[in-house]
Amino acid sequence: MLLCSLLGISCALIFISVLIIYRQCRTMTIFLVFNSIIAGFIVNVVCFCQVMYQLTSDGNDKLCVLRGFLVESGCGLLYHTFCVQAFYHLFSTIPKLREYLQSKCSIIFIVLLQWLISLTFGLPILIGNRIKFQMDYRICQVSMHDLYGFLYFLIWIYIFPLIIIIGIYIRVLIYIKQNPYCLVIHQNIFQRQIRKRKFHIFRHIIMLIITLIIMRFPNFVFFLIIQFNYSRAHNQAKTMHALREGKCKSIVKIRYTSTASTKYLSLLDNPLWHSFK
Repeated sequence: MLLCSLLGISCALIFISVLIIYRQCRTMTIFLVFNSIIAGFIVNVVCFCQVMYQLTSDGNDKLCVLRGFLVESGCGLLYHTFCVQAFYHLFSTIPKLREYLQSKCSIIFIVLLQWLISLTFGLPILIGNRIKFQMDYRICQVSMHDLYGFLYFLIWIYIFPLIIIIGIYIRVLIYIKQNPYCLVIHQNIFQRQIRKRKFHIFRHIIMLIITLIIMRFPNFVFFLIIQFNYSRAHNQAKTMHALREGKCKSIVKIRYTSTASTKYLSLLDNPLWHSFK
């Protein structure tokens, strides 16, 4: 994890340096890619700090909960930037949406809105103290036994962006299939080449969707396995507790009966009882 974080930070810094040096790369598409690079840079920095704390101490310090919150928010931020890229491809493909939604002001507003959502969606979990220190992993995160907290992060970080990305690109592909030639009627040769190059982007989009599925699907399966084992263990514990309570009650009854019988027999053996009789 440490090497992956360092590699991610290095790649992000290289891309930012290239963008600063070459001004001709400053297009709207590169701006959206830069948005994703910044999100990835933040995630890698937070993960690097988390690994360093784990190596130097047990990780359970005052900032542990904050680091856990930043890791989850950073992952959501990265996935949400892919949603913004999907919206931009939708706006640039369908002519009816291109006039005002493709403008710089609209895209910048969408990016700012995306950052606001990404930085605040985890606040209910943070305020509810659901991010706790996990002794086995030496990291602060939402426990997989916490059904509400885990599903909340799963929906906001993974399922919600994935549904938006798949839905948008299905809409774009349907539009391209229904209107294969109307997109390039009033365009010159240079614009047609740009349009043809954009069609090849969908191959990378499919790879992106597959990558998003692969990155979180094992975690989701692991969560289901843990929940199944936890519920089964919980039921077994309840059964054992009920059996123990039943045995204890039976023992108490037996002891009470034996004590009463002993007292009665001792009373019969008492000479005073015989004289009274």
